[in-house]
Parts: sequence; structure tokens; C-alpha cells
Amino acid sequence: MRSELRAFPENKRGMLWPSTKYLSFSPTPLGRGGYSSVFQATDPSSGKIYAVKVTNLSKISAADEKNVMKELDAYLHFSHQRIIRFYDYIIENRVIFFILELATKGSLYSHIRSQPPLPTSEIKRLFSQILEGVAYVHSRDFLIRDIKSANILLDENLNVKLCDFGWSCHTKNIELWTAKCGTYPYMSPEALRGTAQDTSSDIWSLGVILYELHFKKEPFPGTTEEQMIRLINNGNINYSVPGVSISREGIALISSMLQVSPRRRPTIKEIIHHSFFDSAKKIRAASPSEAINLSKRTRLFSPSTGLFEARRIQDLSPAHTPLRSPIRFDPMKYAEEYGGTERQDKNFMKRPKVLALSADIRKIERKTLRFGI
Repeated sequence: MRSELRAFPENKRGMLWPSTKYLSFSPTPLGRGGYSSVFQATDPSSGKIYAVKVTNLSKISAADEKNVMKELDAYLHFSHQRIIRFYDYIIENRVIFFILELATKGSLYSHIRSQPPLPTSEIKRLFSQILEGVAYVHSRDFLIRDIKSANILLDENLNVKLCDFGWSCHTKNIELWTAKCGTYPYMSPEALRGTAQDTSSDIWSLGVILYELHFKKEPFPGTTEEQMIRLINNGNINYSVPGVSISREGIALISSMLQVSPRRRPTIKEIIHHSFFDSAKKIRAASPSEAINLSKRTRLFSPSTGLFEARRIQDLSPAHTPLRSPIRFDPMKYAEEYGGTERQDKNFMKRPKVLALSADIRKIERKTLRFGI
């Protein structure tokens, strides 16, 4: 960690890199999202490698631009080992660059699907780290609202790093709590309905993640709002999958987190102390008939007295392939050609939302973020 990185001075951005010309970019994106692309970039002066998220603000809607600024605001609030590290941001000709920590092992989504079924010890390790990150975000009075395996990255030691907070909101912004947002297979019933949401909505998404860690798929794989509501209303979660073993405690925990009523879902503290994480207790795999019976029950959650242990395990993954040496390319040209999917309106800058957003940007720039060294 760079010792000089202590704060973003008032009214300044680009403290570490005043311009993108100080970074050397790889020409091929590491990934693309709805309106952004992520590139690998190297600081030639130090040789350090970063991930740079590039968004052309001129080619996205006012609503999407607001989400970009919400993500920036979230990063300026967060500093935690389970959150992808935010170093700096640069704005050039209405193209914004977020300079972030590079997670070399990619997303949890890819990791799950490229591996044999994960052992229970590894599932516990990964999920406990995810809980750490989400608990921290909630402690900062933020809701994430788009927790999914594609937004959970892994570093070279397969440690969890949460990222992508475009749908996040501060709990003081009451008008944002009812917005329909997220990714369908991970959305809670209240998010699908567009009704009031709180931290229990993130708990539902965590339940989907825990199921996915076991079975390499989502419990409700819907692609539309109607499909999702129908699948959730049916209430049938399949825990009996050939070749996959899950404990009774695992089934009980997932079922408690995927309760339709938000008030019946456990808190993160209750999840951490669930017997699923009790390594001192011998956990027996549920038989197929028990799995079916447990999945059909509607249970009130009762936290156990089991103790939580976050233990490191040996990294058994193959050696990481060295990253390709980056060559210079023009990120501004890329952003101009591929930076968005919506045309800029002639009166775009005159829109009331955009004028209000400009005030938000100035407010964000005045914030000071302190990192522990």
C-alpha cells in the first residue's frame, strides 16, 4: 500500500495520477458491464498494476450517470479488506476513470463454474468473507442492492473483494429504498415488487449466493420479473442435486435467508453464529428425502450458539498466469466508440437532473477519505 495515500484533498481529484497519460493501458478489456468497461493498466513509474473502470458519461442516460456518481460516493465512504480498493478517479472530457485494485483471479461467478463442486470448508471460508464485507457496508449505513457472484471478485489468494456499488444507496435516501434494481436471479421479493427495502433485502441475495456456492446455479433462475415472482411463489428450492452434498445446517441456513417475509430473515450477526459455521461440530450431510422435506418447510429462524471461525485454508488453485504486459492505447478513443449505448440528447446538459448531479459531483469532490496504512 502506498504510504502517501492518506487522503483526497479538498476540491481535488487525480491526486496520484493527474491524467490517464501517466498510466499504460492494456488494449483488451478485462470485462464489460452495462455502460462501463474495465481495463488493466500499469503505472510505469512503480510497475504496479491496476484495474481501471472506464465510463463515457456523454453516452449514458442521466439516471445511469447518477448511478456512476453513487458508486463513486460509495467508494469514498469505504475502506475495508473485503471491498475492492479504490485509489483515485480521473475525469477527462466527460469520461470518468475509476482506478481500482486488480483482482487477478476474476469473479466468484467464473470461479464457481470453472471448478468441481467446492468443498464445504471452502464454501464456509468464502461465504464468511462475503459476510464480512456486507456487514461492513451495512455498518456504514449503505444498502448494496446488487449482491451477485459476478460482483464478488477474488484476489491472487482467492480472498473475497466486493465491487460495483452503482445500485447502492445511503439509508438516509429514503426515496431510493423502493427502486426496482439489481439482477433478477438475486433480487428479493420486495425488490421485484418495488416496495420498501432494507438490509434484509441484501440478506436474500446472500442466501442466493450461499445456494450458488453449493450447487453452481441460482435457486430461482428467472430472467424476467414474472418468472421470478412465479418461481418464488412456488417456493420449491431444490436441495437434492446429483453429485452435490449439503449439510442439514446448510439447508436450514439457506432456507432461513430465502424467506419471502423480510422480517423472518436472519441478521448478519445471526448468520455468523449459525451452526453451519460451527467447525467443532460434526456436520452430517442431509439425505435426499431430508433435503426435500427441509426445503418445503416454512421455518422461523432460531440462531444457534455455534461459534464462528474464519480460518485460512491452503490455496490449492493452480499457479496464477502472469498478466500480459500492457501496451499503450488511447482510452478516450475507446470510450468515444464503445463507452455507452444511449445517444446524448442535444439538451442533455440542460436537464434538471444533470444540473443537480453537477452539484453532487462538487459535493463529492469536497469529501475527504482517510485510508489506514
